[in-house]
Amino acid sequence: MELTAPGPSGLDMLRGAPSMIRDPLGFLGTQWRRHGDVVQFPIPNPPTYLVNHPDAVDRVLRANHKNYGKDTLQYRRLSLLTGFGLLTADTDLWRTQRPVVQPAFGADLVPMVEKATHAACARIEWPEGVRDVDADILRITLEVVGEVLFGADLTGDAADLAEATLSGLEVVVKKSSPLSAPMWMPTPNNRQLATAKARLDRAVRELTATPAPEGTLLRLLQDGADPRTVRDQVVTFLVAGHETVASGLAWSLYLLAQHPTDASSAEVFDEALRLYPPAWLITRQALGPDEFGGIGVPEGALIITSPYWLHRHPATWDDPEEFQPGRSLPRTGYVPFGAGPRLCIGRGMSLVEAPIILDHLRQRYRFEVVREVRMKPEVTIRPVGGMPLRVSRL
Repeated sequence: MELTAPGPSGLDMLRGAPSMIRDPLGFLGTQWRRHGDVVQFPIPNPPTYLVNHPDAVDRVLRANHKNYGKDTLQYRRLSLLTGFGLLTADTDLWRTQRPVVQPAFGADLVPMVEKATHAACARIEWPEGVRDVDADILRITLEVVGEVLFGADLTGDAADLAEATLSGLEVVVKKSSPLSAPMWMPTPNNRQLATAKARLDRAVRELTATPAPEGTLLRLLQDGADPRTVRDQVVTFLVAGHETVASGLAWSLYLLAQHPTDASSAEVFDEALRLYPPAWLITRQALGPDEFGGIGVPEGALIITSPYWLHRHPATWDDPEEFQPGRSLPRTGYVPFGAGPRLCIGRGMSLVEAPIILDHLRQRYRFEVVREVRMKPEVTIRPVGGMPLRVSRL
């Protein structure tokens, strides 16, 4: 195996294996601080690199994006739950999918999101006391996704679907282990994943039983896609369309409980996405050789980037660990939604929806920290044990 960049030795990796399994996010940060902005791990197949410089990450995701595909373990494992929808599809399949769904995210989307979000907020009635705001917000964001993208009322199903989503994503992370049992074996993890998929598949059948309203994502899919593609896209947007926004909102409330501020809700949400980017890990496969700051990477290499650590790079950020809503957001070095052609298609929807929800909650409630909430890097950055906050009416 040819080494082209600094990195840990094989013995270092062996010694660090427990830490890598227990805290993969912390492990990546340690390697970056120890070895620099491009780190090569002693893994021969495929050659594996951590890239954590704003210019290098921008090259992977935007400037030289044609050289990088999504056929990586991360997205193959996620596809066990979602199938090959817009999030997990590799380059050629993605190119055929994007034009089909793009019209649903045009100019008409903003008023639809505003209307659905205000309606969901009007149903929020929290008594005073300690409550898990993470669970609450998951339901709210799922209701918005149902109304805007599918033209469906999910208020009665939101809690159940949110639970199925988190249950399935939990197993997806475990399936990334090389020791994971094959899917045909009736292990507890495989049964848990099968149960989650069955619940999401049932939701798809219910949503697609009749034609969706004109202009919705679901109607576009019903008119222009085969049943398998419809299933995969609906599950993808059910899962990714609500869980990532909910994660950013939950961490926003946690930060506000610690650091009250007069900053706008949009600024608070932007800063929460910087400190706790839901998609903490982005991977790509190099389709040809490339170079980052004089360090070459070969064709076939696995490129690992972490928005969590990129959002703490001193080349871009002053006092990166501090909560400072209203920071200037740079063109590179801030990628909570990715970048380039595969920028998250739901970015615009998220940036409309989240501030409305935050505004509603901040105008009615005060939040206080009950305990320190630790991060758990799964498919997204999850709060360990939920997000319990003390809620008081204003």
